[in-house]
Amino acid sequence: MKKPRKQHKPKAKKVQKKPAVRQAQLPVRPVVFPALPEGKKRVLNVGGGSGKEGAVLHKTFRTAEWVEARLGGVPDIIAELRALPTVPEGSVEAVWSAHNLNAVSAQDVPRVLAEFYRVLKPGGHALLTVPDIEKVAEEIPKKGLEATLYKQDSGAVNALAALYGDRSLPYKTGFTAALLAQRLKEAGFLNIKVQRHDYALAAIGHKLAQRTEQNARPKIVQEDINDFMRKRDELDQSPQREYDFTFRK
Repeated sequence: MKKPRKQHKPKAKKVQKKPAVRQAQLPVRPVVFPALPEGKKRVLNVGGGSGKEGAVLHKTFRTAEWVEARLGGVPDIIAELRALPTVPEGSVEAVWSAHNLNAVSAQDVPRVLAEFYRVLKPGGHALLTVPDIEKVAEEIPKKGLEATLYKQDSGAVNALAALYGDRSLPYKTGFTAALLAQRLKEAGFLNIKVQRHDYALAAIGHKLAQRTEQNARPKIVQEDINDFMRKRDELDQSPQREYDFTFRK
């Protein structure tokens, strides 16, 4: 008997992958802000949300003195938070950021704060708020993860939402009062003030009124560093609601 011939399966043809087409990047065109009337100042609202005009601004900026440029919600400017190439250097008197800094990774926080510092005019300031994870953590053993800690316009907020955000805005990092002050200092801000209020931290940092090549970043001497570390430890261990972190110019 003849042995049956083995049937050879046809070899599959190798499909050659087409080389990826690299899309040309559009040139970045800096925003040209219109000139402001005398006595007016401009605040950059970073990721301000889509609420009513002015409703998401800090009350400091809800006066006739301030003109808003928005980076979120219904934006005037479209840019990534980690890099604001469309916003010219030294073009705004203030930056306002509410619960945005905790939405980037811990590794990207220095880049974001450096951009806030860059776009500020000399003498300007950044005002920002983030969740106080230390306060939230203190409540977890007492109330658990799902009990309501506080309420806001979008609804009740529990410990999980305060720490991790939600589907629309997941949080990637967190801050204590001392860590937030330290990150602002590292970005070049001076006269830093951090305030603990309920489950949030509010911080303000200032840019030098005059900046030269020799003074592009504040000069921090060892005495300043020791003083900063002492204040940071005191703030973390004390029920104080507010503390100034001031450094030499």
